[in-house]
Amino acid sequence: MPRRNNPITLARILLTLWLCSGAPAIHADDLALGMQALEMGHTAQAIELWRPLAEAGDVDAQFGLGVIYNDAMGVPQDYAEANYWFLRAAEQDYAPAQFNLGNAYKNGTGMALDPAMAVRWWRKAAEQGFMPAQFNLGSALLEGIGTPRDPAA
Repeated sequence: MPRRNNPITLARILLTLWLCSGAPAIHADDLALGMQALEMGHTAQAIELWRPLAEAGDVDAQFGLGVIYNDAMGVPQDYAEANYWFLRAAEQDYAPAQFNLGNAYKNGTGMALDPAMAVRWWRKAAEQGFMPAQFNLGSALLEGIGTPRDPAA
């Protein structure tokens, strides 16, 4: 069932874009307009604004599109599309995208189940200080999921 205008999801996107934004002013304008459209329930407009930015390599737009498709925000849920955009952002060392990609590998959402790849992406995000990834990585090490068990973790 699609989630529409979930305040927690919207807040997550807003906070991530605000904390990690380093885009030029013109991109920032389109990012902000896309966020405003999303808040008003105009997902198609947000996608229209963000897709060109994402295709040009803008990590905030890539992550935003990933969240839209992952969380079914006004579009059918599409884990493969979400993971496509999370991977683009993760390859640019964007910790929230690395974390989400790790979760996708752990759960097999939109891709083959691969706990070792989950650990790989969580480790990358954890090394940047991203606390949710640190928690997941620690849990994986403690339980030996996707990596040798390390009770000292």
